[in-house]
Amino acid sequence: MVVCIPARERLFLDDRVREALLGGSRAPGRSFSLTLEEGEVVAVPQGQMSVQNVRAILSLSRFLSERGKPAQFRLVSEVAFDDIGQSAVILVGAYHNPWAEELTRNLRFAFESHGAGSREVCWVRDRRSEAEPQWIVPKLWPYAPQSVDYAIITRLFDRASGRVVISFAGINGFGTQVAAEFLTSRRYWSEFARLAPKGWERRNCQIVLETKVIGLIPNPPRVVALEVW
Repeated sequence: MVVCIPARERLFLDDRVREALLGGSRAPGRSFSLTLEEGEVVAVPQGQMSVQNVRAILSLSRFLSERGKPAQFRLVSEVAFDDIGQSAVILVGAYHNPWAEELTRNLRFAFESHGAGSREVCWVRDRRSEAEPQWIVPKLWPYAPQSVDYAIITRLFDRASGRVVISFAGINGFGTQVAAEFLTSRRYWSEFARLAPKGWERRNCQIVLETKVIGLIPNPPRVVALEVW
């Protein structure tokens, strides 16, 4: 089994640059100029991962280990097409995981967004509904306090080989964390079984989860939509 992990580019800033940027951010509406010197900003590819994603990966690692299922945890750049096609795969995250984006491209539930940075609005789109999206996060942490997050779990079977591909991700890290909790909890799957049609155990499915966020702590997930086929 291969577990595909996303990571963002990380920027390391010299203290002078950091202090100048923080000072400028405390003065809304004012502009300032800053001349950078060589080495004051260093970009490290795939050098950053959120605390919530780390918690999700640890939950998954513990779950697989307790069941004697060996897994290779790899960054997105370390996963090849053959890995996706020849072994069971778990894809973590969405926005920084192109494999997950490709997997869910034509499925019913998917993430969409508009804007960027502090102006970004994200939501879960139901492609079968013409109504306005109802699962929306209008302001993302850390740009503003976040009171709710949503996640999508996707499980696809290859009936010929029996191979399974699972993808789970939140709009933000809070959703990813609770999606991992859902995946690794017998209690949550028992609750899902009461909502799902007969025979769901060996069928493809998508699950949309909601979690209320208090401070930086996500509450237990709640199923708000599902699709089984």
